[in-house]
Amino acid sequence: MKIFSRRLHKMIKNWETRKVGTI
Repeated sequence: MKIFSRRLHKMIKNWETRKVGTI
């Protein structure tokens, strides 16, 4: 679960960066 949380965090961070780049 720890690895999954880490992976999810990375995915969210990437999505956040992508969102900022889109705006």
